[in-house]
Amino acid sequence: MVEIEPRTIPDNATEFEANGKTYRKANSLSFNRYGWMEHLRVKLGFGRDPEEMFNSEAEAFGLLNKMKFAEAAVLINNNMSGLAAIAEREPHPIFKMFALFWNYEGESVGTMTDDLMAEKMADFDASGIDSAFFFRSAMVNVPGLLAAYRACISHFSTEILPTGPEPSVSSELKT
Repeated sequence: MVEIEPRTIPDNATEFEANGKTYRKANSLSFNRYGWMEHLRVKLGFGRDPEEMFNSEAEAFGLLNKMKFAEAAVLINNNMSGLAAIAEREPHPIFKMFALFWNYEGESVGTMTDDLMAEKMADFDASGIDSAFFFRSAMVNVPGLLAAYRACISHFSTEILPTGPEPSVSSELKT
């Protein structure tokens, strides 16, 4: 039978099964894995959305018109790097952060490698688990991530999103 909805995992779960492996939550990270987390936090922090990509390209275009080739090249290279990660279907940094805290039976928790990370990403992909579980768990476990998320939401809600009354949802759409 083919599932039509992703599999949900309770937020308070301390273990789950993915691709035939039982994963258990760790409450802390080893020295090596903390280094991985710091790298992923930087990668997450410099992620860009389409509007930012457009604005960056527009800025690069303006720099080219002003004959500032080096500055434009840096902007264009940054955009190309971000697009390459998407084109290569690289897993979101949040999923990788999640993988640092959740370990399967027999896994060496003292280290992380590219191969081990790829194996865990394949397990999560094959599991059919709702992506929200990975995001919520990372928000709770990664130091500073929830505070950064709240600050980002606060910024967007006051600086970018339109002000005024919230749009109403018709009674047909309410669940």
